[in-house]
Amino acid sequence: MSSGIRIAGLALAGAVALVACAPARGPHADVPSLDLRVRFALANLCNGGMSPPIAVDRAPAGAESYVVRIVNVSVLRLRVQEWTIPAGGEPGRIPYGALKDYAGPCPGEFQRFNYRVEVLALDREGRRVAYGARVLSVESVNKQAQETWGRGSAPDVLEPPAGNAEFDDVLFRRADQLPSWRDRDGGVFSDPRRPEAPETQPRPLPLPR
Repeated sequence: MSSGIRIAGLALAGAVALVACAPARGPHADVPSLDLRVRFALANLCNGGMSPPIAVDRAPAGAESYVVRIVNVSVLRLRVQEWTIPAGGEPGRIPYGALKDYAGPCPGEFQRFNYRVEVLALDREGRRVAYGARVLSVESVNKQAQETWGRGSAPDVLEPPAGNAEFDDVLFRRADQLPSWRDRDGGVFSDPRRPEAPETQPRPLPLPR
């Protein structure tokens, strides 16, 4: 085999490998993207919690309704909640408590779950006009309460995060910035850049003398 053919073959194999490793864009890649700003605060967790407010940035002018989905992607049997709601007078905002019969995330004391929040905008005829998604890492009520008290103040549960706030590091991340779109095999995701608070770190037992 000539060197030219070998080089061409290697180049083709490299191109195929790059395509195979390219991240998937997710569903509805053929419509414009929405930027979502949302967090799960204490008031949005477990039974009795209210749905969080969602800021829908770059909402198209023709959006008449939204299909909102919240999916726990950290479990093999995906738990999906879905609502269709009118866009209302503020198409760039889904208000606090707008999702009826909402059941909030409720991880156990030593669990951390990833929840994907999706918003699909529809026009008057029900055609898709834009789509956005975010994946948020959610801890137990006790851990979130400890972190909230450690900050000294709780966020306003009636308002979505304003932008690049302290929640950006873990609770406010784009889906394509997480290690995987669906973390099914590796269990729950733990961000190595975010160590636990010192008071919640396990301490080694003293050695016997």
